[in-house]
Amino acid sequence: MGHASATGRNGEDRRILLILRTPPPYGGGEAIGAQLHQLFAGKYSILAFQRRRHSKRKQGRLTLANLAFGLRYVAVSSARLALARPSVVYVDIPKDARSFLRTSPILLVARALRIRVVGDLAGADLLVLDGHSPVAHYSRWVLRGVHLVRVLGASIAATLTARGVHNTEVLSNGIAEPPVARDPRPVLEGPARLLYVGELAEAKGIVTLLGMMRELTSSGVDAKLDLVGDWESDATRERVLALRDEWDLHEDVAVHGLLIGDAKWRAFRRAHVLVHPTSWDGQPVTILEALAFGVPVVATRVGAIPDTIRDGVEGYLMADNSVAELVTGVRALLADRKMYATYARRARQAYAERFSADVFAPRMAELLDAAAANRGIKPHAWQDSSGQSTVDREHQPACL
Repeated sequence: MGHASATGRNGEDRRILLILRTPPPYGGGEAIGAQLHQLFAGKYSILAFQRRRHSKRKQGRLTLANLAFGLRYVAVSSARLALARPSVVYVDIPKDARSFLRTSPILLVARALRIRVVGDLAGADLLVLDGHSPVAHYSRWVLRGVHLVRVLGASIAATLTARGVHNTEVLSNGIAEPPVARDPRPVLEGPARLLYVGELAEAKGIVTLLGMMRELTSSGVDAKLDLVGDWESDATRERVLALRDEWDLHEDVAVHGLLIGDAKWRAFRRAHVLVHPTSWDGQPVTILEALAFGVPVVATRVGAIPDTIRDGVEGYLMADNSVAELVTGVRALLADRKMYATYARRARQAYAERFSADVFAPRMAELLDAAAANRGIKPHAWQDSSGQSTVDREHQPACL
């Protein structure tokens, strides 16, 4: 069962309550939850939930442990709202139906108590709005009471606008600088070190990555691939390892499992290129981590990735999610040592200018303070990750 804790330091702004999920599991939502906890402990009230024995493999499944956590999450959060009566609550808005139904009582309690909800959509879309089912209609009704929904890129805001959700605010994530991120990059010589960090899942392109390595090695490219993360299932693990053996990639593809802390940073430190051929994502934290280390990125054009990686600047955006495009992207970044150094420099610059915690913290604070004051965002208070200013406006309920 999850463990909940609340900060209560002198000087914190009790008008604003952050309800956060922190690792484990080590997904993007939990990582940003931990980042927000670190940045705003003592500034705002915080209710933090942690599941010490949880993992990606267990996430989202209908189990007694997950049901128990869901009940505790809703009960403790709702009680805190009723007792503290903040002006604003910041809480995750889940994208899938089951998780949304779990969280919706918190949103309804906030509405009943006239507490403005700043929702955080970590993914690329609100799938719960699909179709005309009773759950979709219920979700639209619940979302009408949400003050605003923070999204990670302009492309995601456009997706939600097409669904009738107009009260979005674009605010990219940001992360604290990892240790040794500023150390000199490894020279582009010898085997090219390709890195994937994330859930080892078919939807994340794990089989596409093996196909990439098969193509690169068969064409004489000296490359090694490091896979870092939890397996989504035993079936995926067995299939991927069988393909690795069948395609004779055992010496070229290393599976490290989940790495955290210094072990993960060492993997980034020795990498030349981050590869992320996902078919579904919001704004992968692993891409922000790669930028912090000056590691260029090859990735698909999904979610907020096109708002984060500029094609031909910090990396290569694939035209489609295929082995051929992934190989083309890797070859493009590794073709010339001088150009590779330029990509690496631009990646590090993008982190410093757009995705560092020093940039993220004041943007997030402005968003929360504006919500507490029930006013729109000041003109040019921040820019979204594409470099375009957000629009100053009074936030209206979503038109659904």
